Amino acid sequence: MAGISAGNAVVWKNGKAQALGKRVVWKNDEEQVFDSGTAYSVFVSRGDVYVAGTSGGWVTVWKNGEVQEQFSDGGTGYSIFVSNSKVYVAGVTSGGDAAIWIDGEREYLTDRTISSVARSVYVSGSDVYVAGYKDSGRGSARLFWKNGDVQEFGGSGVSRATSVFVVE
Repeated sequence: MAGISAGNAVVWKNGKAQALGKRVVWKNDEEQVFDSGTAYSVFVSRGDVYVAGTSGGWVTVWKNGEVQEQFSDGGTGYSIFVSNSKVYVAGVTSGGDAAIWIDGEREYLTDRTISSVARSVYVSGSDVYVAGYKDSGRGSARLFWKNGDVQEFGGSGVSRATSVFVVE
């Protein structure tokens, strides 16, 4: 289970919290340490524990409790999936754009003309599935991507997709 406790990103295993590593950056020859933020998703692959979230306003991946990677743009990683040693993170950039990061390389999922969020990622074979939503003038609309191709499921008011799982 992933989440936040006392302002720090944590993973709970068998009821015990493990704080995740803090983000350290150097600016003007000075060390700056950011709190470890919020963990949103956990995935275990080959005995390694991967966590996606945000730290210091940056999309962050922790592996076995330590910061593994922080993506060059701000935002939040809401979901993580590992397949064939590739790490997939679904989330939103600080500019409000749905994106997926594959081994740290960002791919926008929309044309970036309207606010959107990617909330969940699932990989099966070579297919990558993402669930999310976009804002619209009358609320929000559910979005589903398969290999980057989007399908929109409208509705009135708030209508958001927050998780995806595929059975073949």
